[in-house]
Amino acid sequence: MFQGINQIEFSKQFHSNDACYEYLVKHKWRKGFTCIRYGGTAWYQGRTSYHRRCKKCMYDESVTSNTVFHDLKMPILKAFQMMFRMVSKKKGISTVELGTEVGVQQKTAWFFKSKLQIAMRHGGSEVLKNKVVMDETLIGGYSENEPGRSLADKQAVMIGVEKLDDERIGNIGLKHIEGFESDIFQQAVDENGRERKPDHY
Repeated sequence: MFQGINQIEFSKQFHSNDACYEYLVKHKWRKGFTCIRYGGTAWYQGRTSYHRRCKKCMYDESVTSNTVFHDLKMPILKAFQMMFRMVSKKKGISTVELGTEVGVQQKTAWFFKSKLQIAMRHGGSEVLKNKVVMDETLIGGYSENEPGRSLADKQAVMIGVEKLDDERIGNIGLKHIEGFESDIFQQAVDENGRERKPDHY
């Protein structure tokens, strides 16, 4: 799923739908719950353990609300698996290949991939702390007559992953960048609020 995490490590941490939801719960509400409708901070457990029900307005908020995982047409584990493949393949991956590897229709793979690309263009990255592994990759399918790291039909993305003391992964930062030159990459690192250089380029 993320640069610096291999297939075995990914499979150990994200082995079920519940494991994916638990990860989102931990990171979405790590600073406490705030209702997206009225701003209340007090809550009951909602209709599942992955929901928070605001005591003020009784709105039942899912952990996937306002994320790329909202309104998925597939199990969330498959979405995590697609993200892992997208960021771990340097030359990109087509939605046909992505759907085949994960076991979903190409249309489903295309829709989720598009949502993720939009989120990376417009969303801010987390400020990463502790030990951070950073690298860059391309998102996009095969482009005929455009070999290697061409940006003609692909998007360049910087990925930052916190590695916690117990070897689990922490926050993840994804940022759209204009190219792979060192000054562009360093600027993206600086904008992410880092006070020191990343452990890996």
